Amino acid sequence: MNILIESYIKNGDGLYQPKLIEKNNKKIVNSAGNMINIFGFGFSRGKGESDIGQYEQFQTISYTSGACTFSSTQPFKEIGYVDESGLFFLMADDLDYGWRGWMLDIPSYYEPQCIIYHLSSPILQWSSKKFFFMERNRWICLSTLYSKKTLFKIFPFLILYDFGVFLFLSSKRMGFVKVKAFFSLLKMLPKIQKRRRLMQNKRKLKDHEIIQNFVNIVDIP
Repeated sequence: MNILIESYIKNGDGLYQPKLIEKNNKKIVNSAGNMINIFGFGFSRGKGESDIGQYEQFQTISYTSGACTFSSTQPFKEIGYVDESGLFFLMADDLDYGWRGWMLDIPSYYEPQCIIYHLSSPILQWSSKKFFFMERNRWICLSTLYSKKTLFKIFPFLILYDFGVFLFLSSKRMGFVKVKAFFSLLKMLPKIQKRRRLMQNKRKLKDHEIIQNFVNIVDIP
């Protein structure tokens, strides 16, 4: 913990994540910083890789893992509760939190000198339940955190991307998850619209400034 405190003093306000290592195999990376692509897909960088010193550099990341996020009181107060809307369950609440931080000009950092051993997700793993909440919550983030202008610009590519996701899930016999997530979003529409107004009214940075901290890849370990 002292390392995170020292890093905070050195680098300033922000959300900080240590290197996460698998608890049951201390040679395997669990997360070397979490990343988001422009279509709202979040992933743990380096997950499943052998830890051979390839992630030893302090750097800016898209968002910090919910397994361990460190900061001072002020950034947490400014961003607010992890799920102030009651819309999230199980997945992507940390992605949402880091994205909301960027909207308020609060960066996320990866500090590899601090190491945490993480049990990961032993129950859900590659289940239809997990992918349902991943897809539903990804769209909650997209529809409430992006501006209308950005959504309009990326919409054709977003549809193509989601068709690819559907094909991928179908190959795992979970294509129904996308349909189920879509109808779940329709039921939540009034709450999503309310949350969208709240998020857009609070923002300090524009989307093009935030996206600079995203990546243009998809990593599915």
